[in-house]
Amino acid sequence: MKLIKQFSVLGVSLILAGLVPASAMDSPPRVRQAPRPEPGRPERPRSKTGCPEGIQQRTSASLNFSALLGKGSYGEVHRASLGGETVAVKVLTGEFDRPRLLAEFRTQQQAGEKGVAPRVIGDSYFCIPDYPETGPVLAFSMELVENAQTLEGAVEGMNALSTSERNERIQALARQTFGKLGDLHGVGISHRDLAPSNILVTAGLDGGPGAVYIIDYGLGTSSVGHAQYHVAEMLTAKYEDMDFVALTLIYLEALGQVETSERNLTIDDLVDVVDSLSDLNDFRSLVLGRLNDIKNFFKKKRKTS
Repeated sequence: MKLIKQFSVLGVSLILAGLVPASAMDSPPRVRQAPRPEPGRPERPRSKTGCPEGIQQRTSASLNFSALLGKGSYGEVHRASLGGETVAVKVLTGEFDRPRLLAEFRTQQQAGEKGVAPRVIGDSYFCIPDYPETGPVLAFSMELVENAQTLEGAVEGMNALSTSERNERIQALARQTFGKLGDLHGVGISHRDLAPSNILVTAGLDGGPGAVYIIDYGLGTSSVGHAQYHVAEMLTAKYEDMDFVALTLIYLEALGQVETSERNLTIDDLVDVVDSLSDLNDFRSLVLGRLNDIKNFFKKKRKTS
């Protein structure tokens, strides 16, 4: 899977998995009819504008969209203005799915309150009746993260450093990211779709990495994604363990210790890889204990099956 290398330094925001650069979408928008409900599925009551009844409406003009930050399978994120504040607006394109958007909105709120993700702005989602290309869509607004890039972009930016300095910075990012994942799990949220494109890194005052955010909670409310960051047993794992293993593989890849193409790894293989990292002791000590717990869980499971 091709990952996004880096977002604009002008601003990176919460977006769906599988983002593509906004520069690839500069063609003028075409207006088409709003999406229709699936056959046999009753249509929700709509207002005259096409938005579901009882939902606040904001026009495209009032939001003053100024840049498309990213686009994925389920939506788009724009740089916009709301109440005089520059924000990111996440739009759910396609069929109206209020339960799914509400679940993601609430998850995003909780993550933002814990400092794991940029905060949600406002206490509810809204409808944009005149969204270009699709017509009425559901959306919500979030804090815009300035001067940030994906984890992959941040790691590539360290290529000019010595190996020891590069590894030190990556391990520091790992400590911060695993800490935030623990905060997320602490409030009962599992991400289920961790990938380098779903981890944002801001620029530090010294030119190095700054704060880390875990973003994109769309799939985490309904599904599981990014198979290249799983081990063989993960489809039957607890969601929290699935997240931990995925993040371990993401940082092993960043440290040059494993390739994402190695999709046949088992949890036993992963423990062996981490246990051998004598020159990356910070990372080894950070994850090895939990990985052994996961390994033992599956060992007991195999004995009882």
